Amino acid sequence: FSNCDGYDSHVFLGRLLEDHPDCLSVPLNKVESTNEFSFTRKEPYSDRCQDLILQCTYEEEIRGSSEKFRWFEASSGSNLFHITRDAVTIAAFVPSNEAEDWGRTMFLDKMRNSYDLIPVSIGDEMGGFLNAIPRVVELELKYYQISSGTKRLVEAAIYFHDLCTTQKQ
Repeated sequence: FSNCDGYDSHVFLGRLLEDHPDCLSVPLNKVESTNEFSFTRKEPYSDRCQDLILQCTYEEEIRGSSEKFRWFEASSGSNLFHITRDAVTIAAFVPSNEAEDWGRTMFLDKMRNSYDLIPVSIGDEMGGFLNAIPRVVELELKYYQISSGTKRLVEAAIYFHDLCTTQKQ
C-alpha cells in the first residue's frame, strides 16, 4: 500500500503496528507469549491493533476502465503479494551492489517460494470486479506472540468493500 497519509510511498508494517495511536501497546514485561498450535485457545495478552483507518489514494488511473488488469479487480482467492513471516530489518531492503535495487535484494530474493513468506490473498467473501473500485480496502493480519518482543505473522488477507464503478453513465 502506498500514498497513505503519514506514510508516504511505503507503509512499513512495524511502524504502523507499533507506533499508530490507535494500537494498544503492552509493556514487554507484561506480554504473554502463545504457542502457534495452542489447543487451549487462551486469549493472548499482547499488542493489539484493530480497526486502524488510513487514508490512501490510488496511484493507478481510476477514472475509467483500463486495458490492463488492475490489482483491485482481482478475484477472490487471488494472491496479490507476499509479506515476510518474521520481521526483517531495513538493511534487507537496501541494495548491497549495483545489480540490486531498493527492495529487490538477494537477501529478499532468497525468501521466494519459502516458508519465510506468506501470501496476502483476496478474501473469499468479496473479490474485485472488472471496472469496479473499492472505496475501502481492509488488510487483515493474524499473528501469534512467540516471545515478549517477537511476533510471527501466520495469515493475511485483503477484503474489498464499498465498490463503485469506473464506467461513466
